[in-house]
Amino acid sequence: MVLDTALIYAMWQHAPFANLCVGDTEVHLWLVPLATSSETLALASALLSLEETARARRFHLEKDRAACIASRAVLRTLIAQYTGMPPRAIVFEYASTGKPRLAGGHDLHFNVAHSGALALYGFARHYELGVDIEYVRETPDLAAIADRFLNAGERGDLASISGPAKTRAFYDCWTRKEALLKATGAGISAGLDTFRVSLLPFEPARVLAGDGEFAPDRWSLVDAVLGGNYRGALAIRGSGWHVRACACRDAALCLTRGIAEDEQ
Repeated sequence: MVLDTALIYAMWQHAPFANLCVGDTEVHLWLVPLATSSETLALASALLSLEETARARRFHLEKDRAACIASRAVLRTLIAQYTGMPPRAIVFEYASTGKPRLAGGHDLHFNVAHSGALALYGFARHYELGVDIEYVRETPDLAAIADRFLNAGERGDLASISGPAKTRAFYDCWTRKEALLKATGAGISAGLDTFRVSLLPFEPARVLAGDGEFAPDRWSLVDAVLGGNYRGALAIRGSGWHVRACACRDAALCLTRGIAEDEQ
C-alpha cells in the first residue's frame, strides 16, 4: 500500500495539537497517520483502559491490533485537548446501540474510523455525528456487494457509471452511508438499503431519501477530501455547519503530548 502523504496532507490544515476548542456551529475533522513503531505503540498502550486493551487483543492480526491501540490512544489524546481531562482519566460509556460517548453527560460528541494507514476523527458539541474512511481497492465482487447492501436507487446510479469512476462512486456511497449509520448509532444492522445517498460523480454528498431517523432534512453529509486511494465522509445532524479539517503528521508526537499531560 502506497500512501501519498504529500497529496493528502496538502489539503488539510496543520492545527496546533493543544488547547483545542470547537464552536457550537463547528465540526472538527482530524486526520492522523497510524503507521506505528514499537515505541509509538508502547506510548499508545500506556493511555488505554483495561477494557480497550482487552478489545485490541481480540484482533487476530498484529496490524489490526496495532491500529486499534493507536487509534484509541489518539482519540483519548484529542479528547483531552478539547476537555482538559487527562487522557487516562477519560471514561467512556456506551449507548444501547453500542455507540461510545463521554461519561457524565459531556456535550462533546465524537466519532472515529480507521482504514489502512489513516484514522479519521470527528468532534462537535451538542450534536451526534459519524465518520467513515475507506482505503479504495479494486473490488471484483463490487456488483454483488451493491446488490446485497445498497438501495435500489443507488444500484441504478452505480450501474450508470463505468471504469475506475465506478469504484470511486461505490466507496463514496459506502462511506457516506456508514457515516450516517454511525451518527445514528444504529450500525449496519439497521439496513444499508433503508435510505439513499448521492453517489454520482460531481454530485454533492447528501441524503436523497429515507424515513424517520434517516429523513433527508435531518442530516448533513460532507465528503472528507483525502486524495490518494482514500475516501471519507462525515454525517452530522442539522445543517449550516462549518467544517474545519485538521491534520497531524506524526501520531508519536500526539501521543507523547498525551503521556506528558497525563503525568502532570
